[in-house]
Amino acid sequence: MIKFLNEEGSFRYVLSGSLLGIEIKSFPVGSLHEIKMYPMTFFEFLLAVNENGKEIISSLKECFNLLKPIDPLLHSNLIKLFYIYLVVGGMPAVINEYLNSGNLTFIDKIKEGIINQYISDFVKYETKDKRLKII
Repeated sequence: MIKFLNEEGSFRYVLSGSLLGIEIKSFPVGSLHEIKMYPMTFFEFLLAVNENGKEIISSLKECFNLLKPIDPLLHSNLIKLFYIYLVVGGMPAVINEYLNSGNLTFIDKIKEGIINQYISDFVKYETKDKRLKII
């Protein structure tokens, strides 16, 4: 259906999701631009949570290229941010909640919801004897 809607030309469309388990009979060749999405990296997280993220990353790259140590204060701040990243993770909705609330306890419900969505999705494609289980 999207192929015909796209050809009509009144609107542009953004589609998201997985093609897992879907049989496609007609693929709109030449009409799609596929973007693979991944969780945010630590550098992307740093850009999102710190207004000086670009400068910090630039400084880190310079230190790496020149094989010189990072300023101890910067290193200390980066370690703190990295620990937060380990707790928050890279899922954009969780990072957004952390940015809005600044509270790590609020993000647990969002992470739990994401995990439950994954569980609901992958059990649809498994037979009962080979069903994935989270322990």
